[in-house]
Amino acid sequence: MKTASAIASAFIFIGVGAWAQDKKPAAPQQETKAAAAEVEYRPPSRGAPKVRVGGSTRGIAQRLSLAVIAPDHVGLASTAQPDLYWYISRPVDTPLEFALYPVDATDPLVEKAIPPVPAAGIQRIRLSELGVKLKPGEEYQWLISFASKPNSRAKEAVASGRVRVQPSSTPLGSYAAAAQAGYWYDAYASLRNEMARHPNDAKLAAAQQSLLEQVGLGEVARSEKERLTAGK
Repeated sequence: MKTASAIASAFIFIGVGAWAQDKKPAAPQQETKAAAAEVEYRPPSRGAPKVRVGGSTRGIAQRLSLAVIAPDHVGLASTAQPDLYWYISRPVDTPLEFALYPVDATDPLVEKAIPPVPAAGIQRIRLSELGVKLKPGEEYQWLISFASKPNSRAKEAVASGRVRVQPSSTPLGSYAAAAQAGYWYDAYASLRNEMARHPNDAKLAAAQQSLLEQVGLGEVARSEKERLTAGK
C-alpha cells in the first residue's frame, strides 16, 4: 500500500496625526481592515518545507476544488483531538473520503466516508467524534478525496495537510493569541466557534479572511467572503 506522502504527491496540480475632538467613527471598511490587522499567524518554523496539497477535478462538467484549511507547512495543535477544517467549492451528491495517517505509515489511523455535501463552503471533521487521538510529537497527514463514482479507488481530487500535536505550556486564550503562538489548528477552530456564535460579526469575518490569506488560501478566502456577504 502506498504511504500517505505517496498518495498525496500523486495528485499535486496545486506620522501619527492629532485626534480631532469631533472625530467621526471609522467607516465599516476601515474597521474591517483594522480587525484583520490584529490577527497575525506566526508559523512555528519559518522556511519549513511545503507539505499542503490542493486538488481539483478535471474532465467533468462542473469543476470542483478541494482544500484543507491548514498552512502549507506542518501545523500545530495543542490537543490530541483537534478539529480539522476543509473546503469544497460546490455541493456534491456522492460521498467523499477522509483519511489520516502517521507520516510514512502504510495503514491509516482512520479512514471514513464523508456524507454528500449539500452546500459549498468550509466543512469540519471532529476527531473527538471519531474516537481518534493523536500522539504528541508525532506528525500526521490528513486527506480529503473525491471520486464522482461511489467507492471508486480512482480519486479525481485530493487535498491534504499535516498536523503535529505539541501541548502548550500556557493557555492559548483567544484565536488571535493562538495564531501568534503558532498554533494554527487551535486558532482557526477558536475563530470558527466564535463565528458560529456571532455569524454577522464583521470583525470575525475579516479575521478569517486575513488568516486564510496569510497561509496562501486566497481562493477560499474570496469564496467565503462572497458567501458571507450574500448571506446578509
